[in-house]
Amino acid sequence: MTPTDPYAYGALGRPLDPRYPTNLAVLVLTPLVGVAGALRGGVGVLTGAVVWAGTVFLAWALARELAPEREGLAFVAMALAGIALPLTPTQTLLPAGVLLLSARLVARTVGPPLRTVDAAVVAGIALWAAATPTGWTATLAAAVAFALDRRGAEPGPRRHAYLALLLAAAAAASALLQGDRVPPATLPVTALGILGLIAYAVSVVRTRTVDALADQTGLPLDASRVRRAMLLPLVVLAPSLGGLAASPDAFAAVWAPVLAIAAFGSTRGARS
Repeated sequence: MTPTDPYAYGALGRPLDPRYPTNLAVLVLTPLVGVAGALRGGVGVLTGAVVWAGTVFLAWALARELAPEREGLAFVAMALAGIALPLTPTQTLLPAGVLLLSARLVARTVGPPLRTVDAAVVAGIALWAAATPTGWTATLAAAVAFALDRRGAEPGPRRHAYLALLLAAAAAASALLQGDRVPPATLPVTALGILGLIAYAVSVVRTRTVDALADQTGLPLDASRVRRAMLLPLVVLAPSLGGLAASPDAFAAVWAPVLAIAAFGSTRGARS
């Protein structure tokens, strides 16, 4: 494949080119946080390193999908996730990973629409999430993503509607069958979480134009697609506040970009 091929890295891949200072910063900071996680102890050296590094990286990457024209905001999300880690060391990475791919599916930040193999990758990882105690909301978010991809400019293929139904059924089965329920978050956490989600929803509504370009095609991103992709974290976070999913503090990689966008907006000049 040539570099000009829009599918050179598939419809999901966004390789980090170290020639760009922001990418280089992420490539340096992520392993440093991983070392801090390994030294922290309590869950094993390797597990600590993977969880800490994965949390901050996914927070950064997810922010890049949800606010594609604000690179600096992704580092705010990375910092928020890093601050949360010593306070909430038990993190789940799979939901953030599913959200990341689902947001790319809807917003098409890479550029081209998903091929069959790309859709299979997203669906497969989302089904994997459904098999875990904390993942049914991520599976539901992926179902919503496939459904949303069928709407708007250049709608996705009909198979995405079938995948949406499959994943919604898997999410429902997972939610009903999982035996462990967690108590609802404390009132202060619930109140702050709701305020954060409301502020984030305001930012979603305010996202009317997006100046960022798709990685591979170089074409402007569709603002309506980006706005729909921004809805996906709500599917994961809202149930956690009511005790229907894992505790909210397990989703630092998702909360961090959501709160960063809630505070600063998703587009340039959003808070002016």
